[in-house]
Amino acid sequence: KLCVVVPYRDGCHGKQQGKGRAHNRKVFLQYMQRFLGRVRRNWDIIIAQQTPHGLFNKGVMFNVGAFVGEHQRQCDYFTMHDVDQIPTNPQNDYGWRQDPTHMCTYSTQYTYSQWPPPPHVGGVLMSTLSDYKEMNGYSNKYHGWGLEDNDQYWRLVKVFDKVERLPQTIGHYRDLPHERVMGLDTTDNYDESKQVLDALMASSGTEYTETDGYSQVTDTAKINDVRVRGRVVTVLAEVLKDGKRQSAC
Repeated sequence: KLCVVVPYRDGCHGKQQGKGRAHNRKVFLQYMQRFLGRVRRNWDIIIAQQTPHGLFNKGVMFNVGAFVGEHQRQCDYFTMHDVDQIPTNPQNDYGWRQDPTHMCTYSTQYTYSQWPPPPHVGGVLMSTLSDYKEMNGYSNKYHGWGLEDNDQYWRLVKVFDKVERLPQTIGHYRDLPHERVMGLDTTDNYDESKQVLDALMASSGTEYTETDGYSQVTDTAKINDVRVRGRVVTVLAEVLKDGKRQSAC
């Protein structure tokens, strides 16, 4: 069974890319339910929605969605999916892949094509449940915008010694527009995230990833509600920092 995990929050956009995401989610769900209905039989979409507390943490929300997928929805494999990217090629059928695979290798968000892509796995990453647990999911340390997808690339390299990618003709995605906040890569939060990434890159890998990721999700998030409507599961969760509740954004 495939589960498409989508981190999400609308609003709180002054220090992150959070404005216009409700419309992105509406379009994404309409499109992806039709798309998956044509190419797959057994699937769920899990919207991992962060409460309006603290900075948005995409890695924690991926781990929250995977946790619900494993324990409540019997997922065998995942696509970790941005809400503003939708596939355009039906050959990209979201079928089971033995190795973790970067799916979104080209996006209309950018005006250039680069191969190989930069060292990140942003947009869409596919992984089996067992591989997700082996690499301990995503880091929980990236509060605010940026670098969690770079971290995940290096996790894959250090744990599996490779990163599989779809050809760009198949891994072609269309971006869903939303208002973007500029200058987020010049903030103190971004500098803190850069230090986290540098520590991972300087490590041998496993001693770093084992202490930060999916297996720590119950310490870094509090799930408040899970609602199921057809094939769409919405998980409302609060991100904790140092084990404590954060202030409203």
